[in-house]
Amino acid sequence: MKEVLEALAKRLDMGKKTMMVTVIASHGSVPQGVGARMLVGEEGRIAGTVGGGVIEHQAEKYAREGLLKGGCFVRGFSLTTDQAGALGMVCGGQAEMLFQCVLPRERDLCRKVLEALRSGKAVYLQTDLDSGQMRLVFETPPLGLGSEDRQFVQRIDPGGRVYVFGGGHVARALAPLLCDAGFSCLVLDDRPEFLEPGSFSAADTLLLDFARLDDFAAGEEDYAVIMTRGHEHDLKVLSAVLKTPARYIGMMGSSHKRAFVYARLMEQGFGEEELQRVYTPVGLAIGAETPFEIAVSITAQLIACRAKSVSQAYKP
Repeated sequence: MKEVLEALAKRLDMGKKTMMVTVIASHGSVPQGVGARMLVGEEGRIAGTVGGGVIEHQAEKYAREGLLKGGCFVRGFSLTTDQAGALGMVCGGQAEMLFQCVLPRERDLCRKVLEALRSGKAVYLQTDLDSGQMRLVFETPPLGLGSEDRQFVQRIDPGGRVYVFGGGHVARALAPLLCDAGFSCLVLDDRPEFLEPGSFSAADTLLLDFARLDDFAAGEEDYAVIMTRGHEHDLKVLSAVLKTPARYIGMMGSSHKRAFVYARLMEQGFGEEELQRVYTPVGLAIGAETPFEIAVSITAQLIACRAKSVSQAYKP
């Protein structure tokens, strides 16, 4: 979503009107879910996607035609079983899309959304389906807007930061994958040699004393992946992270490490419900063995976690 908004802001700054296509409803098997967006200009698709294949081709055609007329409209699309099979899906489905001609006068609103995301705030973008008029809402909009007011509201999430504790082999494989997947990544270690320039070119780094984590603060949009060099370090980090509202907490290690760390945490007063917040062993169960494979499994798990809240859209 951020990529789409940045591309839209650039075009609006240049005085170019742009058609924004948004999936506002879907049923059955379709390539993209509700909230997916695509930008189309006179030259064709610019950024984003509403699924690729025949649906996106049709949507792009409608968008280029609509760009000449302006305004906004809603179109329905059907994906037959044969068309779905060509995309690797079992059966077809339907999608409803909003085609919205965004004019340069909307650049200030677009910039405000980007500013909110950069400051770590989640916002709601509310669009009137009849007029295409958009407004930014910082609090959760009421669900009971009324059937006479056709609205589409999408929660736009900044995505939070991934704190990777430990700068070893897995972290070096993980950081670039996370950055490629659109996460902001910070690698923390207490060994300066593990944070040398060039070790984590795509991520930020921070030299940290794991014995002094009292001031560590992760927000509810943030993620923590713990992979330090020892049980005691993992224990200290996990104890600190569990005191925060972090969205995701993962710890790499064996069942033996988990038993050791959990026992010590319970001695500190942590309860079973709090420990259930922790993903350990970290990552999806794909049989990963090498640092790269483990990094892939962790990245996939974080993507799945992010997907649960990034696009929370509804139409009253």
